[in-house]
Amino acid sequence: VFPADSIHFGKIKIQKQLILVNLYAGFAVIKGEYTFKNTTDQSIQLQIGYPVSGHYPQRVVENVFFNNPYNFRAKANGISVKPYRLSDSGKVVPVVIRGNDSSSSLVADWYVWQQAFPADSVTTLTVYFITQNNLSKFKKGDESRDANALGISLEPVNAWGGKIETGDILIKMNDKLSLIDIKGLLPDSLLKGDLYHLQYSFANLEPEPGNNLLIWYEGAAPDYTFDKKVLPYTDTLYKMMDSFPISEFNDTGFKLISRKNFSVAKSGLTFSGVLYFLMFFMPWIILAVVIVFLLKGRKKIESGSRMGGTKIESNGPNFS
Repeated sequence: VFPADSIHFGKIKIQKQLILVNLYAGFAVIKGEYTFKNTTDQSIQLQIGYPVSGHYPQRVVENVFFNNPYNFRAKANGISVKPYRLSDSGKVVPVVIRGNDSSSSLVADWYVWQQAFPADSVTTLTVYFITQNNLSKFKKGDESRDANALGISLEPVNAWGGKIETGDILIKMNDKLSLIDIKGLLPDSLLKGDLYHLQYSFANLEPEPGNNLLIWYEGAAPDYTFDKKVLPYTDTLYKMMDSFPISEFNDTGFKLISRKNFSVAKSGLTFSGVLYFLMFFMPWIILAVVIVFLLKGRKKIESGSRMGGTKIESNGPNFS
């Protein structure tokens, strides 16, 4: 965060990044685990931060503006730390971090804490926070559209040494939320999943704007009372993150997903929406039709059997 710490740039490497997301209509609960390796033979202490507000480049929609991860908490090697908000300290230091192209990310405020990285050792930092997604707006010229959005920036990592060795973002859709509600998804065709899971995995990545994650979806209305329905239950929501069902993402049936409906137009049927409906629901509909057909056929057979065993009297021969 601070220019004085720039002497340590490149000495600490990101070995692993695991971001777990419980996605809901109107909000998301996030747990991020970051494993760092001090590649030097000397202990390093510096002020590190997690961004509070600013914007970052995003291909297709150009820029994503973000603010305030609610109820932010952090741990270092499992021990809680006490971040402070830079803007509350009177030490506002806007930092422009340049990526690999001409665009840049601008972070206007941070949650900051002093962190030690022992010599030639691994340090794991864990963060928890909640995002309010229902106030999102997509603008194009003079037109705009309200919906829900979640963005996760992977870039830049130029303050750290080298590339991200391995990374996973695991997103579980909860309550009545499903893939059908997702209108736009970036990066296109790099995430895989099913109706209720999304997985974004990478290795040896030096992130660029095209690697940043963006989910644009139909969820809660702008008047959703986030502060009353979500924030009072922060402790419970964070405990749920500690038991996040990672094993559900080992499904070999996951498929690559493409969603490109970044539009200010009103919601409606799109080709991708129809395609995914056919992919995930038609087999079940066909199975249901076959079962109904078989049941009806069975009833006809049983009805015919009962009639065949009934004695019918007439003036002619008796048939049974």
